[in-house]
Amino acid sequence: MMTRKNGASNFREDGSRSYQPKSQHRLNNFWIDTRSHVDVIANGSVDCKTVLMHNHRPTDRVEYFSDAVLAIAATLLATELPKPETETGLLREIVKQWPAYAAFAASFLFICIAWSNHHNMFIYIRQTDQYLLILNILFLMFVTLQSFTTGLLSRHVGKPDERTAALIYHATLVLMTFFYNCIWWYAIKKNELLEEDTDKRLIRALTKEYAIAPMLHLAALIICLWSVRFSILPILMLYIYFSLPRLSEKGKKAEN
Repeated sequence: MMTRKNGASNFREDGSRSYQPKSQHRLNNFWIDTRSHVDVIANGSVDCKTVLMHNHRPTDRVEYFSDAVLAIAATLLATELPKPETETGLLREIVKQWPAYAAFAASFLFICIAWSNHHNMFIYIRQTDQYLLILNILFLMFVTLQSFTTGLLSRHVGKPDERTAALIYHATLVLMTFFYNCIWWYAIKKNELLEEDTDKRLIRALTKEYAIAPMLHLAALIICLWSVRFSILPILMLYIYFSLPRLSEKGKKAEN
């Protein structure tokens, strides 16, 4: 059964077990893979460019970079918040700007949920290649657009172009969650990118759970064509579902 791995265990000659941190374990695997690729290149049996394009690397730098982008994207949301300037009735002016504050709260929570699930997903991914990096960059690109789409929506609530702004907001979320799923779909297709001995049933369960996000965002996009107000309902359902621990992982822990 697959459990979350934070490291790797090795046996010494005397039979005792030594513990190796996950980052060091990944680094050792990287150097082993690199040495094998160098041998292949030296023998002339494969093109050097092909090896460089498909060489597998540890995920540490991908995770650090993704964490930084997600943190910056969440911070930038605050720059879109209106700052009323009035000598009297400040509270009343703040209340008038409630759409902007509500949009900020919703988008900030969504980015935090995206970070949490991105972190959980990479528990099962031990290596990357060029194509997984590209998919991750596309995911992050739409995350960074949250600041723009949130500000656009908050400025047009109750105005003639409210539906257009809401459609852009929901479409961005659909594409963001779609590329999130693409990262996972690609990783499970390339078994060498996953942690060793990953439980196949857990993979199938997580695949189904991750697919819920783009489906609910697509539902919100479709509902928005009819009613902007009601399009928030699938978003609320998504927040509640993904803020809870994964049901599939809880089930596997219970079995173990």
